[in-house]
Amino acid sequence: MTAIYIRVDVGVIFIRLPAIDDESVSRDDWAQEICNQYPGPYDRIILDLNAMQSVNSIVCAGFIHLYKHYQSNEAVLVNVNKNVKSILHTLQLDQVFNIEYKA
Repeated sequence: MTAIYIRVDVGVIFIRLPAIDDESVSRDDWAQEICNQYPGPYDRIILDLNAMQSVNSIVCAGFIHLYKHYQSNEAVLVNVNKNVKSILHTLQLDQVFNIEYKA
């Protein structure tokens, strides 16, 4: 199991998520655990999806949970691949999050 990496700077929480099949994001409470440990507030949320080749409903629900909990001015998904980009677009999450795609 790879841990979820979290770094907090002034007003910013950076969360690097492991691969989709990792136990740390396969439970439906992964986002709530982050909110409990890092209550905020944060002006900016950055979720790094570099290790994720795909996303599922549990992970997407976690994105929304973090977004609603922190009520940040800016929520960004970074290092998003083409497959994840397509899923996020289908779910219209590209209207909620700023998305930075992999080159």
